[in-house]
Amino acid sequence: MTSGFSIASLLNAPDTSSSTSTSNTPADQPFWQVPQTEVPAWEPLAPSEVLRRFHDDAHVSAETRAVVACYFDYYYSICPMFHPASFLSRLVQGKVGVFLLDVMRARTARVLGQLAADGAQMLDSLVERINRQLLAGIERPTVDYVQAVVLATTLSGGEFRFMAYNALAALASSMVCKLGWHTADLHVLGTTAAVAEDMAWREWLALEGKRRLFWVVYQMDAYQALLSDRPMSISDDRVFVRLVRWHPSWDDVGRLQPEARQLTAVDATAPDSDEILRTGAVSCAFHAMVTLATCYSQLNALLWSIRRRTRPTDMQSFQPAMDEEDALHIKDSLMELAEFRRMHERFVQWKRALVPIDGLRAVARPLEHFSQFGSLPHRQYMLRVRYFCLRCYNVPSMLLLHLANRPSFYGGSAAPADASFAGAGAFLGPPYADNGDLIRALLASSFSASINDSLLATDVHAASWTVCLEAIDDMHLFLEANDDIPADRYDQVVQVALFLAITVLVRHVCTGRAQDPQHARRFDAAWSAQAMRGLWARLQLLGHVGGAAGMEALLRKMHVDEVADAAAALAGLAL
Repeated sequence: MTSGFSIASLLNAPDTSSSTSTSNTPADQPFWQVPQTEVPAWEPLAPSEVLRRFHDDAHVSAETRAVVACYFDYYYSICPMFHPASFLSRLVQGKVGVFLLDVMRARTARVLGQLAADGAQMLDSLVERINRQLLAGIERPTVDYVQAVVLATTLSGGEFRFMAYNALAALASSMVCKLGWHTADLHVLGTTAAVAEDMAWREWLALEGKRRLFWVVYQMDAYQALLSDRPMSISDDRVFVRLVRWHPSWDDVGRLQPEARQLTAVDATAPDSDEILRTGAVSCAFHAMVTLATCYSQLNALLWSIRRRTRPTDMQSFQPAMDEEDALHIKDSLMELAEFRRMHERFVQWKRALVPIDGLRAVARPLEHFSQFGSLPHRQYMLRVRYFCLRCYNVPSMLLLHLANRPSFYGGSAAPADASFAGAGAFLGPPYADNGDLIRALLASSFSASINDSLLATDVHAASWTVCLEAIDDMHLFLEANDDIPADRYDQVVQVALFLAITVLVRHVCTGRAQDPQHARRFDAAWSAQAMRGLWARLQLLGHVGGAAGMEALLRKMHVDEVADAAAALAGLAL
């Protein structure tokens, strides 16, 4: 989607539309101090009239229209907490608050404008102002407030402001639990009656919105807990919220209310892949995202359990109730553990269950003009992008699991004296330096010490190393097969996937990892050079639009270009 608006106007200028610059919130009263009803209020309008007003400058300003269309085009599939049709209906009637639109404006700034130096400064200023306003509303959270917190959290993550992301994710987790949304379906657990049958449409919509908000927050909590090596704020054993995947018409802006049968969450059958592709049901991918988040929660618990149980003597003073039989004694590899193998299989099954997107290439169309917003080809394009990104999530899943399969993680006599860093300096020779301390310090701003060790260690078990290479190869081939999808469609997890994959490839080349004959030829120097250059080129494209400049700078400290050239030279010598 193209836009002729300047980044300055988008970040500085308030909405000039009379209907979107107002909301249910009085102008002289902060939105968090206004009494909120549980059921959203707006006048019923035919979907065709909603779309007509959306495209009419008299009801929605051109800048607001650009922001909203961009948000739903680029970010809705990642964070589908709004019901598109009712959101647009509220928007054209001035029922969406300016503050929420401000957060959306900041979230879409990188896509809508080329950020010059002054534009980046204005974005920083807007983010700081948003964060201050969020802090002012902590004591009286509302649905609007939680939505704003969630969007501000994803904004911080998109800008790689990890301290702010961590703080806002914790705030969102606390809010949804304080509001009781983690037990939204507790009263119907185990029943076969359809709650929605006795519920008015807008009441059901409010409940479904809370479910979606909760699961978005759960994902953020799970990701950040894993990357920060901390427990989740939301306890899995106290979650009673249905997973969301039953509503193919939810994403259709031309249908305000889904069919009655789709309001039934208990008995409804999940749509199959063909129906999802045929209807362009973008939010059906949300189920896969939530399922993966639950896997990450279990992975986080598993890794900490392994670390704790392989050091029982050290832990006695901290956890005296720990029994002796809980101790783990790893003989050769974490693959000896049934729970480790089960975790691997869960990731395999998750990837296998993803909806294939090959058939969408011919029918899916990106948004070229606002008039195409919400059309079936547009929804199918968003669906293709979402499952494209989800396919790449397999890399961080497998790498975070299998890079922990090393003696330096689980301890024991097999742990090497120095397996904490695999630098390119020794491999490339003078005048290249390893920059070990600097690299570790830069990594510490994004990941926990344990994950940093995994990204630098040289003692990963050979079988797990092969699993990592296979996952990277699969992603590399998949990206090449879908190279028509532009880089600005890659989400944050794909950026992390590219980064993690390149760190593995650098080590693969520099350490000359020994492999069994079955895989040595497949993952040789020529493959390493090709994969590294391909993934590195894609990550560099994300430096501006995706905010991945920090990752790019860090990988340059690891001498990625030089290592790739050296691998190519080695491949030539082998020939």
